[in-house]
Amino acid sequence: MLNLTRRSLLLGLGGAAALAITPSIANSAGFKVRSAVFEIRPPKRHLKHYFAFDTGIYHGLKMHNMKLKMGSVKKDEHNPLFIEGLYENPSKLWEPRIDNGYPNVILDEKGVYHCYYTLFVVDPSSRSTPREKRHSAQYSTKDRQVGLAYARSNDGILWEKPKLGIVDFEGSKENNIIMRDVAGTGILYEPTEVDPNKRFKLITRKEDNKKMAVAFSADGIHFSPLVEWKENSPILGADCHNSVFKDSRTNQYVLTTRLWASNFRVLAISRSDDFIHWSPLEEVIRGQGYGEQTYSMTVFEYNDIYLGLVSIYKKVKLLATKWTNHL
Repeated sequence: MLNLTRRSLLLGLGGAAALAITPSIANSAGFKVRSAVFEIRPPKRHLKHYFAFDTGIYHGLKMHNMKLKMGSVKKDEHNPLFIEGLYENPSKLWEPRIDNGYPNVILDEKGVYHCYYTLFVVDPSSRSTPREKRHSAQYSTKDRQVGLAYARSNDGILWEKPKLGIVDFEGSKENNIIMRDVAGTGILYEPTEVDPNKRFKLITRKEDNKKMAVAFSADGIHFSPLVEWKENSPILGADCHNSVFKDSRTNQYVLTTRLWASNFRVLAISRSDDFIHWSPLEEVIRGQGYGEQTYSMTVFEYNDIYLGLVSIYKKVKLLATKWTNHL
């Protein structure tokens, strides 16, 4: 297992940390688990900006005569920005349950926000359960079908779910579905891509054979047919957020996804030079125990470091059943 500290994770994704690797061990899930020793070297350059929460992530500095403390937080009064389409007027029957959503939000050069989110297109249990009883009713996953939907906004607050005319649902294409039978889809926008037909890149897991696949688009709406990974597609997992970014240091595409190791959720990465051929997935981080597991992680570059936003799966009772504007 690769045990990372907060500091080594932030530095290591881009190759700023030196690795002493022992031989790889392939597990039953079809990805590699490596033992490693991280040697954090002094940075060759200084940060352009510093974080208020930085207690020594990058330079190993110490803090004196002050401490970090969580301030008061109030949720935006416009929340929730989305509700499940089933409860809109008129009702969108192809959106009975958004669940995790795994949203990808892109701001283009024209100031338009594009949101791609995972939803259950078919979910008999959710569709037949009144909204007020969902938190207490027994939920069945039988016969549900997953897909990818699209919304857009000019301000990031008011969103439109346009009728795209692409995917059939119960005899009609007047919906905002981009693809059906794909799970945990990630979207990357590269305005500088030489091939205009590949400026929007999509990575996902197909539900029919559980294979990883990619697709491309010029407008972010109409995508090419899915191209399956020819090798290194994981046997288990990759059904949560498959998040991808372009690493400016290596000029490679980096995928972070969730896999399974001995019935335990772990996060792994894969790299690609062309977005089609991907390296074997390798575990990079896992939770503190069965009751607190890593579920997904979106990684992005900020100044000279990498930031990872980790979703944690906690085995606890339901924390809240009603929406409030305060944490």
